[in-house]
Amino acid sequence: MTINLSGDHEGPKARLSRSQRFRQLAIQFDEKPDEGIRQRLREDGWTWRVPDGAWTKQLGDRPAETHRRAQELFEGIANDIRHANGLAPVATPALGR
Repeated sequence: MTINLSGDHEGPKARLSRSQRFRQLAIQFDEKPDEGIRQRLREDGWTWRVPDGAWTKQLGDRPAETHRRAQELFEGIANDIRHANGLAPVATPALGR
């Protein structure tokens, strides 16, 4: 899932992806998010992986629940960035609801 963070179609984006192979989720930003957002990710159990340029989190024993919660966090963060840039929030299709 990708969310545009600016009014420019070619501008910075945020991405949420899932790796079945590594049983993990990843969030990537085209531009480094501010410290408040990085702290939110840390507090929710995400780890910064320099080699991947991504925040990652293992799926654990309840992958569907972990993915749903990650999507909610991702949308919240992306919409906070959009709001700071003067843009309306976006809604994405719900998972398993």
